[in-house]
Amino acid sequence: MQMNMDTRISDARMAAFFELVDDLHTAVTDGDLEQVTTLPQRELVGWLRDLVYTAQETLTELESRQSRPYHMDW
Repeated sequence: MQMNMDTRISDARMAAFFELVDDLHTAVTDGDLEQVTTLPQRELVGWLRDLVYTAQETLTELESRQSRPYHMDW
């Protein structure tokens, strides 16, 4: 997969994606989901499951190329 300058994954794009998911989480926690999306809950759950699966697979692939897994110090 070749990416041009406009589609490369940068810190800013990752931060924007994280903020989107965090905003969604906040809306669900606060009971305001309908204020941030018109997606039916079932479709939203499907998207979230696909995102989690893809993220986990990406981590697995990245870590399999390293001698040891990445660990984040939160």
